[in-house]
Amino acid sequence: MATAELLPDLSGCIYGNSVAVGMLSSDLAEHKLAHAYIVEGPSGSGKKLLSLSVCALMSESAAMAKKIYDGICPDVRVIGAAEGRKTIGVDDVRTIRRDAYIKPNDLEFKAFVVDGCDCMTAQAQNALLKIIEEPPSATYFFLLCENSAFLLPTVRSRAPVIRMQVFEPDELKKYLLSHDERAKRLMQSDPEQFEYVVSASGGAIGAAVGLIDRSVGKKDDARKNAVAFFEKILSRRTADVYAAVMSMPAKRDELSGFVRLVRALLRDLAAFRISREAELLYGMPKKVAELADKISPSRIMALDGLAGRFDENIRANVNITSAKFELASDICAVLGL
Repeated sequence: MATAELLPDLSGCIYGNSVAVGMLSSDLAEHKLAHAYIVEGPSGSGKKLLSLSVCALMSESAAMAKKIYDGICPDVRVIGAAEGRKTIGVDDVRTIRRDAYIKPNDLEFKAFVVDGCDCMTAQAQNALLKIIEEPPSATYFFLLCENSAFLLPTVRSRAPVIRMQVFEPDELKKYLLSHDERAKRLMQSDPEQFEYVVSASGGAIGAAVGLIDRSVGKKDDARKNAVAFFEKILSRRTADVYAAVMSMPAKRDELSGFVRLVRALLRDLAAFRISREAELLYGMPKKVAELADKISPSRIMALDGLAGRFDENIRANVNITSAKFELASDICAVLGL
């Protein structure tokens, strides 16, 4: 097992997430690492980093740990959907099964970090089940997903679920301002944009860092796009509702991020309707006040429920176009169109 002189322990690799870190650290210390783990959490919550950190600790070498983190260790592979595809298919899993039986090159073990398992086809999940039921010795699987409920029950029953923690806005702000100089500069130069980063990240540190990347040197217009979307919805014209919904991002991950931003706006609208002095996560107080006066609290909550269900559907790999049409129809019903 790796020593503290060579590598930090897991608590030094992952901020917070005491339950996940404690569970895996205990398994490592007692040499009882499971052959497979399901690591669940939103995009940017540290699922991949946690998995790679476990592999780095097992490597017992600072040089090998660097190769693992850099993605160039042949014995620790990160696998996701092939370019141009939205799902991990059975052929991808067959490749994993084949490679799992090849002896490791640099390490005493092999590990497969499978990203996006909740977007894996049922056929692929069944193929994966065969290898995690009876894996080769010293072979480990980290199955990353946003929602483990979308995995087959037979897959879930074969691996413990580790749930990544997301953070409340105040804690996330504190972390960003104490660990990221760019966050400090953004807070000073554009506090409204910084508030947007915090709210749109969904409490995930990695997502927040990615939003800061896009904010530095170039104003992120996502908030304005979400407001424009909502203004079209509130036009109360059926054609505008369908046009707004169908014009949302086409890529699944971008669409999910956009929906999170719309839900942040809806939360602020609801808070503003309760109290004009409410602290807004989204920023843009004048625009929030203008929009809040155009819709009732009950309809705000109904729209948030629709957005939540839509987000679950797109992450469950349903057809995006069909899901958008359904959402537009439901919005029209809520607004009485």
